[in-house]
Amino acid sequence: MKQLLSDSLAVYLLLGLLGVLTVISLAWLWFMVNRPERWSQLVDKENDFWVGKGMVSASKAEWFRRFEKGFGQKVLVAIAALLGATGFVGLALDYWRQNHG
Repeated sequence: MKQLLSDSLAVYLLLGLLGVLTVISLAWLWFMVNRPERWSQLVDKENDFWVGKGMVSASKAEWFRRFEKGFGQKVLVAIAALLGATGFVGLALDYWRQNHG
């Protein structure tokens, strides 16, 4: 980890990636919570597409719909946002400590 942190460009790229992914996850979570009707429409459209292509069976698509519209999907997105934020803060603090400590 120390060798990775010695390369400033790699650290800045990782921080940028973690920051962007965290913001996207938080925006996705906000959309799912604050616009449930629109989220439901998007989930239905996506599952209908895959059933129409024959890639997913109708019974599996129904299971996916229940999961994606329910609490499970929200928890997964919240965990992704939390991990991204934790990684961003942890990497930033570690890099700052190494250069200023």
